[in-house]
Amino acid sequence: MAVTGAGITGALEAWELSKAGIKTVIVDRRQIGMGSTAACTALLQYEIDTPLFKLIKITGYKNAVRSYHICHQAIYDL
Repeated sequence: MAVTGAGITGALEAWELSKAGIKTVIVDRRQIGMGSTAACTALLQYEIDTPLFKLIKITGYKNAVRSYHICHQAIYDL
């Protein structure tokens, strides 16, 4: 499996794939950890970019709330 991007998202994806026993390689045209990862505040939060009330309008109540619960759980999983 190839993961494009060696920032925090790509690193976490590769980590999860590797834990699942999938041989994984990360490719990036830039230095590892650069781009938006280097500019972030390193703040982990469960809220995604779209506020819950807007997400409900887009995806419906059940899917929106599930999305928020999954994001919340990800904080503890990390």
